[in-house]
Amino acid sequence: MVRYGRYTLVELKPTEAQRDLLLQVIDVTLPDTLHATVGDALRHVLQRSGFQLCSGPETDAIDALPLPAAHYRLGPMVLRDALLTLTGPAWNLHADEAARVVCFTPVAMPAEPVRPLPSPAGDADTPAETFPLSEEAQP
Repeated sequence: MVRYGRYTLVELKPTEAQRDLLLQVIDVTLPDTLHATVGDALRHVLQRSGFQLCSGPETDAIDALPLPAAHYRLGPMVLRDALLTLTGPAWNLHADEAARVVCFTPVAMPAEPVRPLPSPAGDADTPAETFPLSEEAQP
């Protein structure tokens, strides 16, 4: 520690966010564009972080995903959480600290394909179940 000014003591070591750049806190508002993709948002968030988005077929797949309206404003949050929020639970984050590159790979698909539930409107043979209305008793 060293005295910095009259009343301030400063620790002479880097913060956690300076050592692990994915822990830096970001607060980002993305420009309102009509056709923004998740890839555009990732590149925008990574602009001043020290990292860049890797290229490859996974990145092309992310570029095809439309950006939800809920993701135009992110933060304050840790950079790692912002990246995972943008891609969603279907993608794993891989960071190469030496090259300062961030890549995403799809989460392994389940062994058995997921089948959608049958819609209740499509089953015309089953009659709709009705419930009696409750009546309030007045004193």
